[in-house]
Amino acid sequence: DGFPISWRESLLRDSVGLAFGALAAYGALEAAVAMPLTIEPGEWTRLRQAHSLDPPWVAAAGQFWVVGEVAVVWFDRKRRALHDFLAGTVVIHKDSLLPREDD
Repeated sequence: DGFPISWRESLLRDSVGLAFGALAAYGALEAAVAMPLTIEPGEWTRLRQAHSLDPPWVAAAGQFWVVGEVAVVWFDRKRRALHDFLAGTVVIHKDSLLPREDD
């Protein structure tokens, strides 16, 4: 219809990204809790150790979502992504809303 999206549609569009962000935060917290308190001095060593303790499903879920988004865009006639289907939105370019000049 050409109108801007509502707050509800906006939240629906970003719901999966927000959920993955929450899962990643949970995974990072889980890794931090599992990290031993006595490690070698140096922040880089600590960061590498924390990253190695991240649950593998965190990265796998994010990659699966990105691949799914790209695959759906390739095969959808209107070039909508998964988040567009969730919210029921379609991107409309402003130029297509302007009246055409017939020369």
